[in-house]
Amino acid sequence: MAAATVSDSLRALLDSARNNSRLDESSDEEDLQLEDQQALLCTDLLKSLGKLCKSNQKGTNDEAAGTDNNSGNFIHTSINYNNKQNSGVHRAKYAPFSTTNVREVFSDYNASLSRLAPLLSSLMMTRVETEKLLPATQDEEANEAAMSSSSALTLTRPALTAARVYATLLAIPGALGSGLIEMETVSSMAALCKRWRVECVTAMTQIVGGDKQKKKSGKRASGAGAKKRRASKSTTTNPIKRGKQGKRVQIVEGFVSSSDESDDDGSLDEKNFGKDQSFQIDFEDQNDIISAIDLLVLGMQTGLALSQVLWQKEFLSWSSEAREAVVDAVTSIHGTVAALTSSQAARTALPNNVLELQKKVVRSTSLCLQQCILTANSSADDDWENDEAEDIGGPAAKRHETSVFVFRGLFPVLAMQEHLPNGDSGKQAACDIAKDTLQGFVKEVASDVMTKRSDWAAEKNDESTARRDREPRRTRSRSLGRDVTSTPVTTAKKARRKRVSFGALDNSRRTPVLKTTGKLKRRRSSGVTPQSPGGHHAKPRPVLSAVLGLMQKLATSKGLEKAGFRRTVAGTLESCLPHLPSLERTYFLRFMSRLCSSKVSVHRLMVTELLGVVLAEPWLWSKHANAPMLSPVSPLQNSRSPSESPESHARSIHDQMIPDALLEALLGRLSDKVPTVRVSAASSLAKLFSRAAAAEDQNGENDRELRAMIVQVSKALASKRDYAVDCLKHRALNDEKASVRKTSINALADFIFLGTIDDSFPIEEDDVAAFDHLCRDKSTGSRKAAAQGLTTILQQCTQAAGEGSADKLESVARTWTASVLPLALDQDSGCQSKAIELVNQVVFDPIIAFEDTGNMNERCAWKILSIACESSSSACTATNALKAALGKQAMNKSLLQRLCDMATQTIEGPLDDALSSELESQRAGVWYLLDTLVDDIKNLPALYKTLKQLRIDLDFLGNWEKILDVLETKADLPETSHKLLHSCLRFCLRLLSKLGRCVSREIMQRSSAKLRALLENFSLPSDLIAPGIAALTATTISCHEEMDAAQVQRNCEDTASSLYQLCEDSISAYARDLHETGRSSNAEDVDELNVRAIFTTGELATIGFSPDESDAKEKGASTGDDPLRGFYTPPSRKLVDIICTFLPKQFLSTSKSVQSPEIRAHAFICVGKICLRDESLAKQCVSIMAREITEDAENECYSAKSNALLVLGDLCIRYTSLVDKYLPAMACCLQAGVNASNTITVTSDDKSAVVRKNAVILLSSLLLQDYIKFRGLLFFRLLVACVDNDESCAEIAEEMLLGPLLEKNQKLFMNSFVESLFVLNGCPHPIYAAANQSNGSASVDLSGIDLSGPTGRAKRFRMYELMLSKMTGEDKIAVTARIAKDVLEGALSSGILHAVCSNQKTDNDHENAYNVLSDAFAVLSSPMLKVCRGSSSADEDQEDIADPNIPNPTRRVNAIAKGKLLSKISLKHLIEIVFPILRNLKALLQKSQSPLLKDLMQYMVHIYKTYKAEAKDFLSGDPTLLQEIEFDARKKSQSSTSAS
Repeated sequence: MAAATVSDSLRALLDSARNNSRLDESSDEEDLQLEDQQALLCTDLLKSLGKLCKSNQKGTNDEAAGTDNNSGNFIHTSINYNNKQNSGVHRAKYAPFSTTNVREVFSDYNASLSRLAPLLSSLMMTRVETEKLLPATQDEEANEAAMSSSSALTLTRPALTAARVYATLLAIPGALGSGLIEMETVSSMAALCKRWRVECVTAMTQIVGGDKQKKKSGKRASGAGAKKRRASKSTTTNPIKRGKQGKRVQIVEGFVSSSDESDDDGSLDEKNFGKDQSFQIDFEDQNDIISAIDLLVLGMQTGLALSQVLWQKEFLSWSSEAREAVVDAVTSIHGTVAALTSSQAARTALPNNVLELQKKVVRSTSLCLQQCILTANSSADDDWENDEAEDIGGPAAKRHETSVFVFRGLFPVLAMQEHLPNGDSGKQAACDIAKDTLQGFVKEVASDVMTKRSDWAAEKNDESTARRDREPRRTRSRSLGRDVTSTPVTTAKKARRKRVSFGALDNSRRTPVLKTTGKLKRRRSSGVTPQSPGGHHAKPRPVLSAVLGLMQKLATSKGLEKAGFRRTVAGTLESCLPHLPSLERTYFLRFMSRLCSSKVSVHRLMVTELLGVVLAEPWLWSKHANAPMLSPVSPLQNSRSPSESPESHARSIHDQMIPDALLEALLGRLSDKVPTVRVSAASSLAKLFSRAAAAEDQNGENDRELRAMIVQVSKALASKRDYAVDCLKHRALNDEKASVRKTSINALADFIFLGTIDDSFPIEEDDVAAFDHLCRDKSTGSRKAAAQGLTTILQQCTQAAGEGSADKLESVARTWTASVLPLALDQDSGCQSKAIELVNQVVFDPIIAFEDTGNMNERCAWKILSIACESSSSACTATNALKAALGKQAMNKSLLQRLCDMATQTIEGPLDDALSSELESQRAGVWYLLDTLVDDIKNLPALYKTLKQLRIDLDFLGNWEKILDVLETKADLPETSHKLLHSCLRFCLRLLSKLGRCVSREIMQRSSAKLRALLENFSLPSDLIAPGIAALTATTISCHEEMDAAQVQRNCEDTASSLYQLCEDSISAYARDLHETGRSSNAEDVDELNVRAIFTTGELATIGFSPDESDAKEKGASTGDDPLRGFYTPPSRKLVDIICTFLPKQFLSTSKSVQSPEIRAHAFICVGKICLRDESLAKQCVSIMAREITEDAENECYSAKSNALLVLGDLCIRYTSLVDKYLPAMACCLQAGVNASNTITVTSDDKSAVVRKNAVILLSSLLLQDYIKFRGLLFFRLLVACVDNDESCAEIAEEMLLGPLLEKNQKLFMNSFVESLFVLNGCPHPIYAAANQSNGSASVDLSGIDLSGPTGRAKRFRMYELMLSKMTGEDKIAVTARIAKDVLEGALSSGILHAVCSNQKTDNDHENAYNVLSDAFAVLSSPMLKVCRGSSSADEDQEDIADPNIPNPTRRVNAIAKGKLLSKISLKHLIEIVFPILRNLKALLQKSQSPLLKDLMQYMVHIYKTYKAEAKDFLSGDPTLLQEIEFDARKKSQSSTSAS
């Protein structure tokens, strides 16, 4: 009954075309046009086919039940039954007509089926009339926009309905022999699907835009009612209504499963097949423009029907043109449907039933593309299919050819080249679905290959096969019981798309090779043929060779310069590689190795990113560990370690295994000329090292591949350890790009971290020491990366410390303390925050999270604090950094409680026993951190309140006497232990001076008496006198809390006066003995006693001093919190005079006694402290200080000179006008130690370096605080300090000048560059005189400095490079203009420069002026003065490569655009202004035969080689000069070639 209904529907459809003329004559207002009527008939045919499918399915189930019961009673001889049994699981699900064929469905009209295909083809080519697309206005632009191929909706309902009917008929078995498959109709259907993809873009724009407009106007409701109306919008099942305005037709969604839960796996629900799931389509007007929703629904229904065609077992027997067209149509719909719901706005605007249909179409098309060429689907049971296979070339060729068609359709989607709905999000969604489809395809094919190896073997390429391939292909069809042989109709040439090759389609398939676009140098083969595991010659198998071709084309496709697209391609390749069989995967890995040497930079970039993923996969090291690379080209021939010769690394990797060769190739990319490739290589190495370290931690438990990976990676890295570390260190330290340095630092840290886990390649001290330099990198990101990496290494060494790695931990901890801790004072806030975070993580958190058992993290924290304690005595950097890191931790109650408890334990126990290094580190770290924490707290009353709340007993501070007794009585203490105990005593006294109010009165009284006795006897060492006096004043106040501030000050005054008197007596006795005898008895003991007396005098003078006190009125202005604020007890005049007698080198002018350097140094400090409280004394002594820093002598006391300079610096802040005139003398200290020959060489013992360091720091600090200004040549003295022979001094000067000073005045270098040419050469020129102006004040000159001539050339150019390195593009253009105008053009007029160019002997300054011009030409030729790099095409291409490590690509694009603009401005200035000056100057130099002509010609050759086209255009009017320049350029190239 159902078959009769189908036949009736087919008859009506065929009759509609036959009765076309009659319909035209009888048509009236209510009738439809022919195409619409045929569309209705097609709809009826679809309904009939659905009913037939449902009845056949029911019959099949009944037959299966019956045959199962009687299976043992008879032998099945039915062909249909056997076909059902061999059809496979997937075909049963997705092929609705798997139990019938075309002859059974159209039993009465089999002969008429050949007329159906042309009829449907004509329907599919119907389009909306042009007049209905045009707007009502006569606007040409509007007409053009309406008729645009990318915006007009030209598809009609009849066309889409006809396509769906044709796709449904093709899915019925036997369509090949019934005449339904005609190439013209199939091509029309493929073209319609492509057009549908284009129009879906416009449709989705209308749907999303209309939904947004509804939301804005408030017409769109919300809630359950809205959802109900939304769902019913397209699912209404009302009967067909007819009216004058048009027809309404209910289009059933045939062959679509319901939305049951059982359909989640992508299969169709056969039980619900053919149910009334329908979409109501309105024929509101004849040939009206289709609505957007209807367009989507009809197209998706067509795609769903098309996907069922690929499940037919006879599909591979079709002609190649027909298969290509069907696959092209399916892939077009597959990508388009996947992109429809990529955005949230699209998912909100589309109805729910449309969303469900979209999911079904995506699932169906994906599965049919994945399994359309499997052996199960391509096996043929009928004789005609076997004959066809023999006639055409076998099933392997068919499968391979069909797979190529699939990949041609997937490639544009994978490459994100298709124009799809929803823009970029749609492209990404379609790419993701296509990636999953490709992955499933590879997985299914690989699984089938492994289970049916014989079916996938490569075919022999014999003569008969070759002859058969040359013959035209013929299709055999079986219609009406006859065998008819016919030549298939081919598609018109203009309708065919450009083919994309993914591998050879003939039987003699070649191995996929790298495409010629890479321009690789092809070398002759070594004669070694790849062998399969079985020993025979192996090539990629059918279908899999096409997969390799697709993967290779993706790896070398266009658009790889975009980081997002590279990540997408890498993800696609990464998902496919694990599923490939070993043979094909080996071929692709060899391709990756060759791609590393490609001349196309984006190809190298792509493969380096992919290598980072592949090398971290366990399957590579377990399954390919013994597979040779078999490649004669080594990637290291062009990439070698910076410390080794090319010959040592130009070795062949012919016999290397694949993992080793890939690792070596990746290491070679660290030396790539493109920075982005170097970044990618370092990042990939970091991924490998991190993965290996994680595998080591897991220890490969229950994972065989992981264990193999651990062994193989360790072996490979151990063999390449030195080379890898050298490359990473070279890039991290010396690369010009900050992003390369940063990623190289990360990779180096991960490698060293791996070395701490794996003993096969242990770390070395030099590797860790490199982080000390990396933490001072000029890039913020590099400093942060170095700090993070070193912290990770420290934490790993801490965990391994219990296994005998104490020495390693000591080395790393010292490097961390010297490198990471100072970053807490970094100028960059981001770097400072990162360092504070790391300090909290390493130091504070382990101390707060106390554990009773041995906590290695806490031990590491105490070790770091003890190391910082050792350095705190010589420099305050660690202490200030620790204070900055404390931050909010300063008032952390848990930390404070923990420190007080630990301090009590370390001081109350025995101190003179043999101490372990761990206990010593703990004691020093506790006291150091507690002192730093208390010193950082400014609100002491709040601290007192907190201590009281925590009930912390601070009486342990009174045990400082115990430490002092051990230091005085135990003379056999080790030096390290003595220093640490000494530091603990100093911290304890400082804490006693600040927290004395929280200590019991009894202990304070005892401490006060003890401290006074020690100070009166001068028993305390010099470094303990200051904390001792502070503790004495604090104990005095605490012992007399009932007294008011005046009484406290009187008590302190009495104590200070008595100590003054004792100091005066001691110093007077020493001076008297020195005057009378020339040297006192027992000189060493007396000198030390005198030093302590002088130091005590200076400290007593600073009691109550505050930096903000301005005059005597504020002295004595005490407060409740600090009763000694402003307190001052001056020493006697006699005592001051006696101390001043120790300032000269000789004790008295009449005495021949030479002063002790130590006493003189302390005397300067003591007098300076008194001068801070006494302005009259400062006026008397400031000249003495200035004389001391000015005089030079053979036996000069540099310690006294340094102290005098520091005193002048303090006095400059206190009395600025008083010290301002002595600025030239202070500036001379920047070059202290210059010998008599006026060259900047220091003395042999290099004791003067401390003076120069202090001068740099002091003058920079005064400049930053605006106490002094750049006067005269002060800037150039600081610049000369940057090339000091002492490296530490030069580093400090460079850090200050290029750091805060340049930040304060960003145009400092630009405004002083031209002046530096004259000043550093000592050339008397008006520019030199202008630079040396001081506006009436004392001028700073360069006396004692001589950098002119050839001897100073290297240092001069070092200073030029420092200034140029910090200039922007605008600054470089301005400097070039000034040099051209003030130097080169000035040489054309009168003056000393003109005299040099004219070769006129003037005076001794002739050589200096010559050096100015020579330096000017050299600077102009320097690459550092270029606004951007050379304008070669390769460099321009490299600029377009996106760096994934740059967080803000927009800023990078703007910077590139700005650089190009500035480059054009620089070029215009160079050609239009500089070149004319050079031409005139050449004539002058040539006339006078000056040796400067050589320098000028070198500069002109440099311009010519850099801007050849522009230079030729300018010199076209002077051919003689152009020929000279070209000749010199050739000579230079020849000389450089011969030298290389």
